[in-house]
Amino acid sequence: MSGFGINTNILETNLINLGVIIGGLIYLGGGFIGPLLDGRKERIFKDLREANERYERAQQALREAQSEFEQAQTNAVAIRTEAKQTAETLAAQMMTRCEQDVARFTSSTQVVINAEQEKIKRKIRSQFSQEVLRDAKSRLKNLLYVKPGVNLSESFSQHSNVVLSRHQTIIDGLIAKLDA
Repeated sequence: MSGFGINTNILETNLINLGVIIGGLIYLGGGFIGPLLDGRKERIFKDLREANERYERAQQALREAQSEFEQAQTNAVAIRTEAKQTAETLAAQMMTRCEQDVARFTSSTQVVINAEQEKIKRKIRSQFSQEVLRDAKSRLKNLLYVKPGVNLSESFSQHSNVVLSRHQTIIDGLIAKLDA
């Protein structure tokens, strides 16, 4: 035979031999291969069930983690809000305290200023009184001593004008010190 074609001779193609061997294997090996295949099938189903169970546990863990994450986000928002409110409250309290401290400081400063003004006024009165007494003593001495040929009332008038002028100068100086 030459060329390419189908060989229909059963003896030459060993189809009978192959059929006998495959049939023998099925008959004799069926008891051996069947349990192996059944065991393999059971292991595959068992592995699939375990994989499915792990998947379900993973899904449940994921849902729980998402729930915890959402709760954490809610808590974070609540904490931020509370922190902001606390900060605003503390800032308002600090402002109130500062305003009270400023008012107290201003009040105490005013008390000190008033006390110092009173002290200065007492000192000015004391100095003025001492000056008036000195001038009065000086005037009395001058009144008691009259130069011969000088009119007593004229001498008194001159002295009182000089004393009044001195007193006015002292008062003007003291007022200028108070204004400064």
